[in-house]
Amino acid sequence: MNIAEKIDRLYNLKTQRRAGWINLIRQDHDPRIESVAEHTYGAYLLAFLCLDENAVEYDKAKVLQLLFIHDWAEAVIGDFAHDDKTVWKPAAYQEQEAHEMRQLCPELYDSWRAMENGDNLNGLLAKDFDRLDLLVQLYRYRKDIKAPAEFVNFESNASGKLRTELVRDLWRQLKPYFQAKYHK
Repeated sequence: MNIAEKIDRLYNLKTQRRAGWINLIRQDHDPRIESVAEHTYGAYLLAFLCLDENAVEYDKAKVLQLLFIHDWAEAVIGDFAHDDKTVWKPAAYQEQEAHEMRQLCPELYDSWRAMENGDNLNGLLAKDFDRLDLLVQLYRYRKDIKAPAEFVNFESNASGKLRTELVRDLWRQLKPYFQAKYHK
């Protein structure tokens, strides 16, 4: 794939709406739904601001690199909506996603695969910052969520999937702010 084609494909991330939010948000009005690119920026921003540059147990630059590319396949195949896509994806989607990642980012495919599989701390942190962005965005959308039970279930499911103590602690620190600011 030449660079022009790759750029053209990846620009789709700017307009690809996050499918999970479309299903969760009330249909009686039309709040602006974030794009995949905006989600990527949010996850990247959280890690950039919250990870220690000098940590020895993980590589901040590698975590940021993984977050930057983690949803590139969605530029071609679209976003997948499910209650928690970070835990479950149909096999056909996973195969297509892997194929597209090999095409779009062959030099980082193995690192991306390790992140998807949770094979190392850098990948686990990237996955957790991906989930942390979901949690922050959930609170920002709180007034637009269809039903309180859906909000509670989503928050419980996403926060329960955080696998690193670093990001679990970070969420415990951030959550009170978002609860207070975005109460229903």
